[in-house]
Amino acid sequence: MRVHLLDLSNTGALVHAAAPPAIGAMVDVTCGFSLGAARVAWVDGKRFGLSFTQRLTDQQVRFVIEARDELVERETRRIGPWRNSLPAAAR
Repeated sequence: MRVHLLDLSNTGALVHAAAPPAIGAMVDVTCGFSLGAARVAWVDGKRFGLSFTQRLTDQQVRFVIEARDELVERETRRIGPWRNSLPAAAR
């Protein structure tokens, strides 16, 4: 299932998906590498909270954040700053 990771901590994550899993479901969290197993703690519309079965290390969390930052920077250079593509009235 493709999801969007909205927030990440050592103990859990905030996630968005078109069809979230049911509360209590066990999922394997991967984003280029495995972050381990997690239980769906709550669901609210298309957002849901995960509780990791094993606490993530600070290094794992930092690695995911740094990888995201690198991707955003690379894509921004490729397509240009989004702000410049908005009409002047929307800036």
